[in-house]
Amino acid sequence: METGIKALDKLLTAQGIKLSPGSNGFQSVTELRPADPKVVDLKIPYCMYQKVMMLPPGNRVKYHHFYLQHRQCRLASYLVNENGDIVEQVFYQRDARSVAACKKLAILIQKCYRLHEREAA
Repeated sequence: METGIKALDKLLTAQGIKLSPGSNGFQSVTELRPADPKVVDLKIPYCMYQKVMMLPPGNRVKYHHFYLQHRQCRLASYLVNENGDIVEQVFYQRDARSVAACKKLAILIQKCYRLHEREAA
């Protein structure tokens, strides 16, 4: 996939998209529930905090956070529900190339969840 940022393309090719909780220098995935104390410690954007706190009891979402080490900056964060749909997204870089890359990254995340869902069935 070509996102328009060569370093991001290399990272995606080398590491792919994580679906299970964990982290590396490029991305982190955290599973969150409404009353989870991790929500406060993560310092997630307020719009995402609200979405997590408004979840019905028993539901959960995954918080995907992407970081570009070569530029030492946050790229984007996504909240993904159990169906693989993006509930909320935040783009930290506001230039046109980065926003376009973040949108392509969102599409890739959803494709990975759909593919994983099909394999599990």
